[in-house]
Formats: sequence, C-alpha cells, structure tokens
Amino acid sequence: MNALEQYTSELNSNVFFREFSFARNKFSPKPKEELEFADHVVWLDDLLLVFQCKERNMSKNTTTENEKKWFNKNVVSEATRQIRNTLGYLRDYKDIHLTNDRNHTFNIATAKLKSIDKIVLYSAHEALPPKCRYKKYHNSSSVGFIHIFNIEDYMTICETLVTPAEIHHYLSYREELINKWEKETAHIPEYSLLGHFLYGDLSAEPSIESTK
Repeated sequence: MNALEQYTSELNSNVFFREFSFARNKFSPKPKEELEFADHVVWLDDLLLVFQCKERNMSKNTTTENEKKWFNKNVVSEATRQIRNTLGYLRDYKDIHLTNDRNHTFNIATAKLKSIDKIVLYSAHEALPPKCRYKKYHNSSSVGFIHIFNIEDYMTICETLVTPAEIHHYLSYREELINKWEKETAHIPEYSLLGHFLYGDLSAEPSIESTK
C-alpha cells in the first residue's frame, strides 16, 4: 500500500466509518489465483464506491511533458482499466470476500447494488500541466462515467460535505452537471463544481463564480 492508498484509507474510514471501508481487497476466486478488487472500497448497503489510486513519486528533475505522459498512462488509461476490471469481477464471480477496517469479512459479490460510484484519485507532481489537472472524468464505453480527482480536491469535498449520503449525492450531481455543461466545466476548478452543487440548480451555467 503506497502513501496515497494509505491516506485514502484513513480519510474514507473517518468519513464513511471503518465498518464500511475496505482497504484489504485481494481475493482468490480459484486456488493459487489472487486478484485485486480495487485499491479501496466503500460499501454501504446498496451503494458501492470503488477507488483506484495513482501516486507520482518523482524528483524535481522532470518536465511538463513527462508528467503529462505519466498522467495519461497511469491515471486516464491504467486506473480506469482497473475500475473496469473491478466491475467485471462483480459480474463474473459469486464469491469476493473482503475484510473491512474493523477486521470483519464479507462477501461483496452478494451485495444488492443500486449505485456504483467509480472514482480515480491521484497525487501528481507540481509540473503536471493545468489541462491534466482540470480533467474531471473519463467516459468508458463499458462502465460509463468515471470520476477523476486530485487527492486535494477529494479531501476538500469530504471536509465540506461530511456525510456519506451528501458525498454520493454530490458525485451523482457532478456527473449530471459535467454531462450537461461539458465545455463550461472543462476549465474551472473542482471548487466551482462543489459551489454549484451547494447552489443546487443544474440549469444554471457553471463558472468560476460558482466558487463563491
């Protein structure tokens, strides 16, 4: 578990409670076979939040182009593929036993899920260009909308909304807002989307003013 995965685990354990947070997510569907379900999972009744974490460990001797390549390869490509794999495991296996942060084991494959929030978190080098930092989602042809967050933005969301229900509501609103106002949301910070959610009017055009 790298530093970002550890931090995500601690943050989600505080927000969603340890009973619902799963950081030990390797399972064995067959003898001598081990798969990783996800870097982190939150499971609350009929709601599942699936997290993939990508951390950039790099010295100061780098370039904007190198950081862009890292982002596209690891965050946009690999992490979203791992999300797709996780949802495939839910479809393909009847036994996926995961242990929560209270050390209790459950078969998550038996969950009667109504909603799955798909989230990629990343920690980047300061040289990552703004165009990458403003990328907020990836649309998969097989699993749909996947949220992409810088870990600092995700931390602010958790500090602002506090409860699991509000965070899930925000993720649903965020997806709808981006789909409705794709061009307008592409060049404003996460704070502006969060402000728009608190205002609560999807018909209002999002802008930097939403931050207020």
